[in-house]
Amino acid sequence: KAKEYMLKAYALQPDNVSLAIACGKLLVTGGYHKEWLKIYDGMNDTLKNTGRLRLLLAKSLIALEMFDQ
Repeated sequence: KAKEYMLKAYALQPDNVSLAIACGKLLVTGGYHKEWLKIYDGMNDTLKNTGRLRLLLAKSLIALEMFDQ
């Protein structure tokens, strides 16, 4: 249920870095790595270059064994 609410909140404010980080943390710690990658791919360049979001990206890529990315 928390995941659903977080995704709805992020959809309302997709440029909010704090919300993006919270959403990413929830998804990555919950094991929703593919969903996180999909969201990350849709982010603007400013968010994509945020260190914490890149860290969450790396964690998901490692978890999915996508070492070539």
